[in-house]
Amino acid sequence: LEEKTGISKYTLHFLNYLLLTPKMREHYLSRGIDLQIFRDSMDDFRLKLVECLRMYGIFGTHAPSWHKYFLKMELFTLGRLQFHAIKSSKKGTVCGVKIDEGTTVLNVHIPSSGPLKVEDCLESYRRAEIFFKGTFPEGEPTVFMCDSWLLFPEHKVMLPETSGIRRFAEQFTVIHARYAAPGQRPWVIFYGDKDLPADQLPENTSLERAYKERCLKGLPCGSACGVIIFKDGKILNTERDKML
Repeated sequence: LEEKTGISKYTLHFLNYLLLTPKMREHYLSRGIDLQIFRDSMDDFRLKLVECLRMYGIFGTHAPSWHKYFLKMELFTLGRLQFHAIKSSKKGTVCGVKIDEGTTVLNVHIPSSGPLKVEDCLESYRRAEIFFKGTFPEGEPTVFMCDSWLLFPEHKVMLPETSGIRRFAEQFTVIHARYAAPGQRPWVIFYGDKDLPADQLPENTSLERAYKERCLKGLPCGSACGVIIFKDGKILNTERDKML
């Protein structure tokens, strides 16, 4: 269709999903799910619209495969964060809870909808614990897993203690960390400028400045997978766990 119409594939993907949202609303109603959760979840389309514009200068979505989880009613926005029940591809033991490949966890996604505040994230975990009740055996804790650049261990030296990103990451116990190849940077920091030479990267925010400084030093960027063990509205991870 892009070739026939001259309309960007990013825009066409977005329009396709947008046309499906009224049917999504019917599904939410039929399952008795609060329509505020529907509205919050569908707001992800707006966020991707802005991201695509920043990335390519085009209104649309550059992550079409991502939206299928919303349409299948597997991914939900509950307050500040998004959650999706998946089978873990990582192994680890956190707070006495063993996680193997294939263990059910709630995957945590962080939409680009504003600052990360610890209290907002805690409220989202509490809502997810209730919303996904039945996903885990009765009496067992909820296992949250996040695999993201936000959990990059080097943020402890790159970012100040007051940083929302750093405080968000400190809630997790990291079970696996990765360092990217030289020159690779998280696109969500620099968007369309991500491939510029290091000395030409923008410095409009403290995050951009921190990553530009790291790139100028020739140090790699990276990401990590972390786990939160949660029960009865509280994070059970201990300081010892977070040092693993």
